[in-house]
Amino acid sequence: MSAQMKYDFRSWRRAAAAVDTTASGAPQAIASTVAATTSAQACGAAGGLATVDGAVSIMLSVFAEIMNSQVVPGLQEGLDAESVALTETVTSLEATEEENASLAGEVW
Repeated sequence: MSAQMKYDFRSWRRAAAAVDTTASGAPQAIASTVAATTSAQACGAAGGLATVDGAVSIMLSVFAEIMNSQVVPGLQEGLDAESVALTETVTSLEATEEENASLAGEVW
């Protein structure tokens, strides 16, 4: 390891906090986008041919259900896990750095 290498623990903690903030806000932001993009009326599928409109409406409602019940929760879990991992990693690195500094002080 290079003597020039240095970890910026504050930056690492800021990154963990940013991931945590994103994890908290992502579900609502995605749900809002899903709602806006899976509305049959918003997509122009209301008022046309009944068969086509019906098919598009079914497709959009299924897509919305899958996004809201499977994709969004999985995304939030992944972001939450990443935030926890970043926090645990920086905590471990700080402890290792302190221990290394202490050991180095004993050697000199």
